[in-house]
Amino acid sequence: MRLRAFVGPACPAKLLRPRVRFAAQFHTPGTLSAMSENEARSPEAAAKDEEQLRNAVAECEARLKEFAGLAARARHEINNPLTGLIGQAQLLLREELSDTVRRRVQTIEQLANRIRDTVASLREIQMSGPVSRGGGAGPSDPTRD
Repeated sequence: MRLRAFVGPACPAKLLRPRVRFAAQFHTPGTLSAMSENEARSPEAAAKDEEQLRNAVAECEARLKEFAGLAARARHEINNPLTGLIGQAQLLLREELSDTVRRRVQTIEQLANRIRDTVASLREIQMSGPVSRGGGAGPSDPTRD
């Protein structure tokens, strides 16, 4: 995951993949006696673990939302001067220029367009919000922008 460095240790992957203890869920005679005491968990311990998992997921989602906001601000701040740069290069290319200067201005325009395309890819981060858990603004919700 490319965002793992941003999410950091507060969102360990093992917390995002809850383990299911089938022996505890589908008890058959003798199954629980074969499990260690640590594996035979009380409902209170399971509820505590579930609450910790929910808190970790909520923290991860909040940090990802902050990152998406940062990406949107960076995109905006880069695009403003970049648009002016591309426009000025295009205006220069309309004029009569020596071959050397024309190649240099074309290089500036091409590189600025590469930056524009890279910055446009930051839009994907902003648009890929958290997965809806029912009733919320999911990816197919027309009210999302």
